[in-house]
Amino acid sequence: LRGQGEQWFDGCQYECTCEDAQTGRFKCTDRCPSYGAVPPQCQMVKDAAEPCCEVVVCDPNYVTPVPGSSPTPSPPRASVCVYEGQSYTQGQAWYTGCDYRCVCEDADQGIYRCTDRCPYLAQALPAECQLVPDPNDPLCCEVASCRPSASNTSTGYLIPTVPPGTFTGRQITPTPGPGQVPQPDVCIYGGQTYSPGQRWTDGCQLDCICEGQGIGRYVCTEICPDYSVLPAQCTLVPDPSNPCCKIPFCDQNQPTPPTISPQSTLVPGVNRNACVYNGVMYFQGSHWNDGCDFTCFCEDSTLNKYRCDQRCPRYDSVPAGCTLQTDPQDACCQVVIC
Repeated sequence: LRGQGEQWFDGCQYECTCEDAQTGRFKCTDRCPSYGAVPPQCQMVKDAAEPCCEVVVCDPNYVTPVPGSSPTPSPPRASVCVYEGQSYTQGQAWYTGCDYRCVCEDADQGIYRCTDRCPYLAQALPAECQLVPDPNDPLCCEVASCRPSASNTSTGYLIPTVPPGTFTGRQITPTPGPGQVPQPDVCIYGGQTYSPGQRWTDGCQLDCICEGQGIGRYVCTEICPDYSVLPAQCTLVPDPSNPCCKIPFCDQNQPTPPTISPQSTLVPGVNRNACVYNGVMYFQGSHWNDGCDFTCFCEDSTLNKYRCDQRCPRYDSVPAGCTLQTDPQDACCQVVIC
């Protein structure tokens, strides 16, 4: 557990800050700066002030070429997102364990977005509820399963919440060739230039800060949380504390059963007018996944009729010159790339 504003290191990879202790939101950035192509007159050496990192040291006796000579061009940068030393193509998604799901959103700029893999419950779990494996992601996530008792009169609602996501980007500044003057360490976003430490907002969507680090690195965090599933009795209304966002409001006076969540376990003998799959209730027209195996659809909630199909296509053989790669639209599946 970390307190508000507390900072910590995750090994030599990340430096993290607790930004909102109430919701558990935190932000992690690379602990060390990253460098593009290093000129042949320079080398990477261990940073005396930060043993986890390396810095660029260049030969002080290097002589600037005669004016008019052609500078050595820097090699073109690949259009990929780089995360923990791995490269990902445009639209490709990946998981970092059970913590985050990331997507390469702009390979040309190296921009990727990471969000919590699992939703969380912003309020305490009632006594009549327990956490069970999420049928859509049973290995990593849990959802609330509630069974109302005769003595329970609660009409509250458990609303799974996806915390604001964070994405990281950088400007593409080629490494200067011999005789060229390095460009200043600034961040470029939406055609605007920002200095290290400077903050800005992108409408009501993003709150950004320029970190620089020699590559114009910036980090943007979504301003508003995402409420992934709302019970039928709840709607989103303007947040009085933040005009950019909306928060759930649940009408407890509607004459509906006191179920606490769309994921509540079905009580035997009670007609919920829903499809029930592995003890989880889904409303008319709902879609859900059973791990990476099946994708399902509630066709007729009055008859508890649903249909499940294989989530991913199957390939009996792959033509020569082609490979199977992660589907950018679904990290569970693979597609043929030729």
